[in-house]
Amino acid sequence: MRKGTRVYVEFDDITADLHSDKDLDTVVAQVMGWVISDTKKTLKIATCQYKDGCDCRDRMSIPAGCVVKKEEV
Repeated sequence: MRKGTRVYVEFDDITADLHSDKDLDTVVAQVMGWVISDTKKTLKIATCQYKDGCDCRDRMSIPAGCVVKKEEV
């Protein structure tokens, strides 16, 4: 997807549990944001950005192999 596209993404994520003997598995997480870059290796998205000229953003980099679903919104 091209830079700036708003997307909904589902991706396989880790789980963790300290001092436990329960079985663990991955979970499917979901996030919405704007594409920073989308390559064969990673999907980078901004989940929060500012309209007042501030260049700060909250960002995520998701390995391409973990992406379950990706659609433009």
